[in-house]
Amino acid sequence: MPVRSIPRSYRSITGRLASVRPSQSVEHESLLERDCALLFQSDPAVASIEGQPVRVEFLGTDAKGRQRARHHVPDFLVQFQPRSGRAPLLVEVKYHAELRAKHDEYLPKVRAARRYARTRGWNYRIYTERHIRGASHRLRNLKFLQAYRRDARDDDAARALLSALPAIGGMPARALLERCAGTDREKRARFAACLWRLVVMREVHANLDGAPLNLDTLIRAAPAWD
Repeated sequence: MPVRSIPRSYRSITGRLASVRPSQSVEHESLLERDCALLFQSDPAVASIEGQPVRVEFLGTDAKGRQRARHHVPDFLVQFQPRSGRAPLLVEVKYHAELRAKHDEYLPKVRAARRYARTRGWNYRIYTERHIRGASHRLRNLKFLQAYRRDARDDDAARALLSALPAIGGMPARALLERCAGTDREKRARFAACLWRLVVMREVHANLDGAPLNLDTLIRAAPAWD
């Protein structure tokens, strides 16, 4: 459970990012945090993401050089699937320019959060826009897929698509749609929307890093995780 609630703000974009699991939506305080959470959600090795997860207490120095009790709340705690072998990750999201400009202010917080994570067997990492909005097509593709997350599941189309998909190797989206919907344009549009929903809900797999998603994208059976 989050240790603090994120207040609504007119200065930044606050909100809640829906998850593959409805009970695991993630609160965010900025668009950069939203994009970071979106990237973690797309990783099948990630089991859960919790916003505002812990309160880290530490001693800081005030403007007069006196030590004062202070606290810091990192942005996310990411838990991974058991089979991944990865330790939980405590995450801080900041713009690179902000980190540089407020280095002296953030350094005690970072050190305290790193110590806190280490004592629990977790990892700790700061993510900036350079990590989150880098050269990969993943974030662009995830934003494209978000619109399909809100669609109701088309069970008949989903069954047809999943049944037509080979267990090994996969097939291009275009070929999969042709196999299931033929040349009927309305039916193909319906099945295409269902296919992209299957991708965003991780019922099938598509490479989100290689290129923008299109009808030439290879669709494969989703990897199995515990």
